[in-house]
Amino acid sequence: MKRALFFLLTAMVSSGTLQARPLNMDEQQAVEKMIQAERAGQKISFIHQDFPYPEQSFTYCGYLITQQGRDAGVKQLFATFMGVDQQGDVLTASFNTDGATGEPTDANKLAFLCASAGYDLPVKAIYFDGLNQTREKSGIPLLDKRYRVN
Repeated sequence: MKRALFFLLTAMVSSGTLQARPLNMDEQQAVEKMIQAERAGQKISFIHQDFPYPEQSFTYCGYLITQQGRDAGVKQLFATFMGVDQQGDVLTASFNTDGATGEPTDANKLAFLCASAGYDLPVKAIYFDGLNQTREKSGIPLLDKRYRVN
């Protein structure tokens, strides 16, 4: 598995193109299946976005809206790792839960993660300069200052 991931990373980095693209059906289904499993039985609607820099990042971000519970109707950011193995199967992993505590990941941290992968999202001022350094190193255009929030 580690070897397959290494080859996938190498292939994606070496191709060097910067082009956003929508998710294909297999990717969309894999992301939704993973989020549904994480949310165990909740009815969820998804708002999918383009994958802004699939050659530079394995982070895919979108929004979900739960249909029940205390957060019903609230648009929530989610973040996933997404790649493809040598057999062409889509691999996903969640960044939405802290693996050590089991608690939901802080929304500001998710926004930072997504913004560092090329999504234009508001980011706390404390993270802004480091975020743009990360984007620059990855060959992703810098985040405009209008996305800097207190």
